Parts: sequence; structure tokens; C-alpha cells
Amino acid sequence: MLEARDRVGGRTFAAPWQGETIEVGGAYVGDVHTRVVAELQRYGIGTVPANPLPQRTFFPALGGGQQEVDFLTTILEFDGMLAKLFQGWQDFFPSPRDPLAARDVVAQYDPLSLRDGLARADLSDRDRLWVGGMAAGYSGGSAADGGLTAWAQAWVAGENQYVSIQEHRIAGGTSALVGAILADARADVRLGSPVVSVVEEPGRVVVTTLTGARYHAPAVVVAVPVNVWRTIHFAPGLPTPFRAAAREGAGVFNAHKLHIRIRGDLKAPFALGREGAPMWLIVPQHEFPDGDQLIVAVCVDPHANLDNQAEVQERVRSILPGATVRDYQYHSWSRDRWARGGWALRRPGQLLRQVPALHQPHGRVVFASGDVSAAWHGYMEGAIESGAIAAAQAVSLS
Repeated sequence: MLEARDRVGGRTFAAPWQGETIEVGGAYVGDVHTRVVAELQRYGIGTVPANPLPQRTFFPALGGGQQEVDFLTTILEFDGMLAKLFQGWQDFFPSPRDPLAARDVVAQYDPLSLRDGLARADLSDRDRLWVGGMAAGYSGGSAADGGLTAWAQAWVAGENQYVSIQEHRIAGGTSALVGAILADARADVRLGSPVVSVVEEPGRVVVTTLTGARYHAPAVVVAVPVNVWRTIHFAPGLPTPFRAAAREGAGVFNAHKLHIRIRGDLKAPFALGREGAPMWLIVPQHEFPDGDQLIVAVCVDPHANLDNQAEVQERVRSILPGATVRDYQYHSWSRDRWARGGWALRRPGQLLRQVPALHQPHGRVVFASGDVSAAWHGYMEGAIESGAIAAAQAVSLS
């Protein structure tokens, strides 16, 4: 196993900060993620509640700024808004793990963006503002960049509930599950070994790292993010669907995740920004003994300077009035050379162009990761699913 980083896990890893275990990348799982649940059960790893119940909640106001709302009331309303946005999609995705089960119908909608869907949906101005803010954030900043079919598939697979895909966090962090799988595999792991070329020769594949080390095997599984494919030389060259995916990207290009210690009259705060807001989302994590709050914040602004605490303070207050930033840490997945983007969300038109094309072996080379999963695209569930498929393909080629 050749790993570019000094750790395994890719866009999921837990780390200590302020006496807590924080998830620097992907964090949430739900009962609908049956493959993740099966792996947790296999290794005897439990889960903990995803987040504390928010006590103070702020959503965009029609006249500008933010307004305080009741979280439970609002989240139920939000499910109703999404039900309107995705009305009828249960028929379009009768089997969400097979997104092309109703291919002819899905083909009519795959070219549409989330912004197109919002324009068509029977939503009030307020509801369109709120759902538009969520859609824009998921899309990496603009609702025009996210595919309507992408979010619709996740909504149907999540049993038509916003919270069903983020019910739990993994006890001990995502790194606990990654570590258990790695120990079980007893793999020969070479950290700090970024790959620069994958070349197929008669009966084998030769992989070369940045330092010039060469490895060969009957088959190779490429599990790097799609956004990183373009940094690797493949011979023979990748087929058209793969080249298009590498050019267009899979992981959203603007994704910065912050963990922030704040002070203020803001017990367990939750906040959503409108499209284009300086900060997209804030969710509560933990209350410190002195009353300070640990929050997770997500920014999708490509111009953000998150090394500047004054700027971070301003961005937080833009959607969470009254918060005072005392300390913070962040990871810019967009600027991470081994990720080059955050979570995956298909763009308009990508579903039909990528499924099932990206699941097919390219000679003796097969591809995996949550970025190429047909079912749970962009989720840990999808990464495990695609890994299982790729492993079976690799064995058949060996």
C-alpha cells in the first residue's frame, strides 16, 4: 500500500485539540450507511451522538443578516422544503444504490444544477433562501455547481430525512475504524510515497513514486481522490470518462473545515449562511468547563485567509452574531496537495457520464474511493463500497 501522506485515512482522520478528539475531515455516519455499520460491528467499535442538540440557532433573514429560530421546528420545516425540492424523486431512484435503475427518467434531470432545481421547486422566498444556502455550501460555494441528481440521490437513500445521514460519529474518531481495518489487512504500508506514474506492462503494472522507487503487481487499485488523478501519469492513457472526471473534478474545490473555541451567550449554537456568505455552516460539538463552546465551521470561500484570526472572527460573526473566537485550528482541503478538494458532489451531467464508466477496470488498473461510488458518492459508505468492488476486480485480474 503506497500512501502519499504520513498517515492513512485520506480525507478522514481524527486528531487531538483543546483536550478533545476532533474530526479534521469526514465525520458523520447514519444507520442508512449499512456498510459502515457492518465494519463498525465487525471491529467492535461503537458510535456516539453526532452533535449536541442546538440551543441557539441562526438562519438567513430575507431582509439580510441572520435571524434566530428554534432548531427543532426549523429542521422539521427543512425536511418539508427538501421534500418539495425532491418531490417524486423516489420514483426516479427506486433503488438509490443503483442510481440508473430508472435511467431514462434520470437522464432528463441529470443536466440540471441544484440552482435549476430550486428555481423549479414550489418554495417560498424564505424557504428558497434557506435551502439555497445549504445547497450552495454542499456544492462548494455555488448551487450552480452541484448536480440536482446528486443531492436527490442522497436524499432518497437517506430515507427522505436531512438528519438520517449524520446521526452518529464513530467512537474514538474515524481513525479508530481506519486503524482497525488496516490492522486486519496486515498490509505492507509505505507512508510518504506519492505516486507519479502507473504504467501497464505485459502481465503486470509498474508503479513509480516521487523518489523513483518502483513497485510492480499483477493489478493495481488507485484509491486517490479524483482531483489528484491529473497529477499521475497513466500509460496507456486514461479513457475519456476518466480524463473528463479528472479535468472537472469530484471533490468540491472550495472546502475549509475549522474547529473553533468561542465565547458568548451561545450555548450549543447552530448557524447556516446564505449562498455567498463568508461562512457556510456552524454546528455545535462540545461545551468546555468554563462555558466556552467548541464548534465546527465550514467555509467555502476560495479567497478565505484563515491564518488571520480577525478575518475568522468576522466570518464567524457573519452567521453567528455575538460569538467571540478565542482559539481555532483549520484544514483547507482545497489547498491540500493530496486531496485538492473536499467532499465529493457530482456536478450537472456527471452521473450519466461517470456511472458505470468509472467502475470499469482500465486494463489491469481499477479505481476506488468515495469519489467514484455509484451509491453513496462522497461518503465513507461509498468509499467502502467502491473499495470492495475494486478489490474483487483486482483479484480477478491477478
